[in-house]
Amino acid sequence: MDYAKLVLVENVYLFDGSTLDIGILAMLLSDDIGLQRISSFKEFLIDNNYANIAGNYTIVEKKSDNVLLACRFDDDFEPCIQMPQQELLSILDQWEQLVKLRPAEITIFKKGDSYILKGCNPH
Repeated sequence: MDYAKLVLVENVYLFDGSTLDIGILAMLLSDDIGLQRISSFKEFLIDNNYANIAGNYTIVEKKSDNVLLACRFDDDFEPCIQMPQQELLSILDQWEQLVKLRPAEITIFKKGDSYILKGCNPH
C-alpha cells in the first residue's frame, strides 16, 4: 500500500517516510503548505488566472481539471502525482481539519483513486 507518515515535532509536521510518489504529496502538505498556507493553495485551485504554484519542495501545475504535483528539482517532473483538482481540494480540507486537532502522527494513504489522511496519537 502506498503511504506516507508525518510526525508532529514542535508544532511542525515533518516527513517521516513513504513510498516515493505519495512522498511528494506528503512534502507538499508538510513543507510547502504547513499550517499557514492552506487557504492560499485552495485559492490557487479555484482561481483560473493561475496555472501553477511552487513551494520549497513541490510544484503544482493545473492541467485542465487536473493537477500535477512534482518535486520542483526534477526537470522532467518524474516522479509525479496527477489527480483531479477536486481531489486536491479534498486533501486540503482533510489536512486543515487534522492540523487543527494536532495529532502526533498523520498518515496519508491511497484508497482507490482517493487519498485519505488519518491522524493518530500512538502511546
